[in-house]
Amino acid sequence: MTDSTRRFESSTTTPAWPVLAEAELRRIEQALGDLAIRAEHVGSTAVTGLAAKPIVDLQLSVDRIEPRERYVQPLRRIGYLFVPAPESPDRYFFAKPPERPRTHHLHLCAAGSATEFRHIAVRDVLRAHADEATRYAASSASWLRATRRTASPISKARTDTSWRSKSAP
Repeated sequence: MTDSTRRFESSTTTPAWPVLAEAELRRIEQALGDLAIRAEHVGSTAVTGLAAKPIVDLQLSVDRIEPRERYVQPLRRIGYLFVPAPESPDRYFFAKPPERPRTHHLHLCAAGSATEFRHIAVRDVLRAHADEATRYAASSASWLRATRRTASPISKARTDTSWRSKSAP
């Protein structure tokens, strides 16, 4: 299936997601050593009870993202594919395994950056406010039904103002 025909499916929460995330974060930290400042389980799989695509989203915060070679080779050795994203110069994106279907997405960003804050803030708001998680899930599901496109419904939901948290500062 090509990127233009691939469909995203949402699944119910899986108790194994936090366990899988923790194990993978340890592997990433071991591969990168002192380069890893903070490692977090983010995205819908990090929110208990929230439907999500069956891909565990992880975030790794580092002191600086350049040069990217510091990250690409060590992560390649543990099964990650670097996916260039020129539209997002403030982060790097890696996928595991290199071929589809994928099991993990890794977002690498600078510690203290807006990108780091956004992923953690969305996760924390959804964890703390069931009403926000319900609205987020409904927005995501609605978008998925309406479009059936290749862009992740979760990514779309993050930018869709109809679900934006009334609980966040």
